[in-house]
Amino acid sequence: MIKLENSHMYCSGKYNIRIIEAKDIDWARKLHNDPEVLFMLTDSTFVSEIQQKVWYERLSLSNSSRRYVIEYEGENIGLIRLDDIDLLNRSICVGLDIKKKYRRNGHGYHSFKLLIKYCFDELNMNRIWLLVASFNINAIGLYNKLGFKEEGRQRERLFRNGKYSDYIMMSILRSEF
Repeated sequence: MIKLENSHMYCSGKYNIRIIEAKDIDWARKLHNDPEVLFMLTDSTFVSEIQQKVWYERLSLSNSSRRYVIEYEGENIGLIRLDDIDLLNRSICVGLDIKKKYRRNGHGYHSFKLLIKYCFDELNMNRIWLLVASFNINAIGLYNKLGFKEEGRQRERLFRNGKYSDYIMMSILRSEF
C-alpha cells in the first residue's frame, strides 16, 4: 500500500481510497438510494439532496465517523463507511457499498482488503468489526474469506419483505490478518 500525502489517497494496484469531498455528494446519494443497497442497511429510507448535504456537513465535523470513496482505475466504484472510531481501544466499525455494475466480480474483495490494511496500518486499529444482514450470503462469504469471525447476533434486528432477520456482528483482529 502506498500513502500519497498530497492527495490524501491510499493505493493498492488499481484501487485508491480517498476522503469524500463535496463533489461526491450527489454520487454518494445515488449510491445510497440504490434499492439493493438500501435493502441491506438498518435505515432503508431514501435520502433527498437536502438531507444528503446536511449529512455531509455533519460528517465533516465528526470525530467518530468518516467516509471515503473507493476508486478503481480512476472511477468511483464504492463508498467506505468508518463509524464508532475508538482511538483509545483501537476498534472501528466498517462498511462498504459498491455500485451495482461493480458487484460480484472481485471489486468488493479488493476494496475490503485495502480498507482492512488502511485501518490496521494507517489508523493503527487492533479490531475491525461490522454488521451484516443474515440473508446477505454473498457478503458473509466475502467476510469469511477475508478472515472475519462471527461474534454475535442482533436477533430479529431487520424487518424486510414481511419478516424479521438477524444482524450478524463479525470482526477481525490485527493478529488474524
